Order: sequence, then structure tokens, then C-alpha cells
Amino acid sequence: MIPFLNPKRPFRIMRNARDLVKDAGLLTDLAMCHDPASRDSWTGLGNTLFDLSGNGYHMSHGASTAASTDDPTYTGVVGRETSGDYMLSDGGDYFQLIGANDSFIDSWHKLGANVSFVEINYYATNYGLSWATHSGNTVSNPPVGVLVFTGGGFSPQWEVGNGSSPRLLYSTPGANANNSMTMIGRGHRFNSTTSRDWVGYNNGTFNSGTETASFSYSSSPATTQLKYGASSVPSAWLGANRQVHTFMVFGKLLSQSEFDALRVSFSRRWPTI
Repeated sequence: MIPFLNPKRPFRIMRNARDLVKDAGLLTDLAMCHDPASRDSWTGLGNTLFDLSGNGYHMSHGASTAASTDDPTYTGVVGRETSGDYMLSDGGDYFQLIGANDSFIDSWHKLGANVSFVEINYYATNYGLSWATHSGNTVSNPPVGVLVFTGGGFSPQWEVGNGSSPRLLYSTPGANANNSMTMIGRGHRFNSTTSRDWVGYNNGTFNSGTETASFSYSSSPATTQLKYGASSVPSAWLGANRQVHTFMVFGKLLSQSEFDALRVSFSRRWPTI
């Protein structure tokens, strides 16, 4: 028997990023989630990328919700939710939080931080920023905040700055290959001034560690409004021809098994990660 299909709710082959997180058993820990190929995240009209987590971290394409040269462009079919649907950067594009940073975003660089960043991108060139809450680029003594990026050796990295003493710098295993789909995870938990846990994940390869060197965390707010793909002003930070498929943040340090569960779930839509 052929099952009845409601024409108002056609059968969906794929699932959006939030659905896939739920399937991995991690929806409770999802703090923000953006998926350009989902109509619930981007309607196909306007310049707002809506947060699927339900926490209201909506982002504009570029500096505002008005069309501009710093906006990434959509490629594919809106709402199809496949690996062929994404936002594409021309090398000077980014996304920016609509509204001010809240206490969760401002916690990422402070004592007590407990956060993981996960993204699926297709890299055409091995560089570019992801999340940024400080206004500098990669420097030895960065401003207050965090910067998640692909740096020297093209390995996925992230740094935490307190505005004065040398930064905290972490790196995930492996390197971002040109012309490849990549699931990257990074995370940290700051237990005390002499105890910091961190994790990294890159297409199935996991590493982790605990630091004990003393570090003075800043209690000040981050120096810039949260962006994905730029640190301060539009520049080539997102990376030319970089495909942005999904990016999300979890309010905890994810374990290897949790990253693996996400990868298994995500691979139903992005089979090459």
C-alpha cells in the first residue's frame, strides 16, 4: 500500500541541522544553530539567518539585515537540506549577531567557560575565521574575547585573550584540506586559573588535553559583537569560495563519543565528512 502523503506537509528526505543534533541525543546542550539550507533558518528572502536552537541568536548576512557586498550568497535550492545547499563566500563575507552579546557569549573567555563550537564547511582555500568576539586577528596578546580560525599549517585553531598577557591557543588535529567537506569541533572548559580542559575534532579524529599553567581570565565583556567569519571589519576572513553549510555552539565541553554521534548523524546529509 502506498502511504498517504499530506500535500501540505510533503515527505522530507533530509533533516535540518537541529534535527540531526536531536538524532544524536544532544539537543538539550544545543545553544545556537544556523543552517542556511533549512527554511526555518533562512526563508530564501531577506538577510536574516535564524537560530534553530530556539534561543534567539539570529544573525544577519554581513553587517546588517540590509543587502550589502559583505553578504554571502545562497547556492542550491532553498529548503532542500542537502550537501549541495549552502551559503557561499566571495572572500569578504560574514555573519553577525543581531543584537548585543549576552552572558552566555560573554562567558566564552571567562573563568567558568564551558563551550564547544561545531561547523561543517567546504574549504576551497585553507584559511578563514569562524566565531569571533574580539576585534583583532590572530595576535600574541589579543583583545578580550575568543577567535576561532584556521591558522598556520592550516590546522583548525582557536584563541582566548584577556587583553594583556599572552593568549591561550589551542589546535585541533590534522589540517583542513583544500576542496573538501570538513566537520570541525573545538571546545574548552575553564575550571580554575590553573586547570583548563580542551578538545578538538576533525572529521573523526579527536584530541584533548588539560592545561595547568596559570592564566588570568578577563572578567570584562568581549571587545566586539559576535561574528562568524570576521573579526572586526569586512576582509578576506571567511575565505574565498568557502561553503558554509552549518555552524552551531553547545553549552558544554563535548566528549569524543558525543562528537562521533554528531558525525554519524550529520553524515546522512554530508556523507564525505
